[in-house]
Amino acid sequence: FAITVRAIGEFSNRLCALKPGDTVYTSLPYGFFYPEHEDSDLVMLASGIGITPFRSMIVAAAANRAKRRIMLFHSVRTAADALFRDEYEALRKDLPGLSLAYFVTRDAEAPAYALHRRMNAGDILPGIANPEHTEFLLCGSISFTRDLWRELRAKGVRQDAMYTEAFFSN
Repeated sequence: FAITVRAIGEFSNRLCALKPGDTVYTSLPYGFFYPEHEDSDLVMLASGIGITPFRSMIVAAAANRAKRRIMLFHSVRTAADALFRDEYEALRKDLPGLSLAYFVTRDAEAPAYALHRRMNAGDILPGIANPEHTEFLLCGSISFTRDLWRELRAKGVRQDAMYTEAFFSN
């Protein structure tokens, strides 16, 4: 069981204070945020901590030696916020269809592996070989998810091919 959280409030501080062996009471997941098809290409679009649900999907795909193409786009404020980046790079040997793209918005400069600007639909769509056979998963702040969803729709991405998970951010 893994929890990825930033300690910024009462609840998240309590989660961060947990130690191995502590008891945690949870509920089943709510909603629908996973790909429907095993053979479709996946485009994963994340901002900040929105990268979290994609970790388990990518780790499972690598463990199963999935043949599908997975394109991960991650927008972060600073390079230090690019969670799991080293792990994803290491998983590429078991998952040759995995491509990674990073966007850094607030550092003075972006590292060599990232672009220094906000992500937009124009960054995503040129790499899609078969849009009719691609699922889009968007996870991040409400504004990130809403704005990118609208951009993708305006560029012709089908509504039923996009799944969103949005959250409040500070």
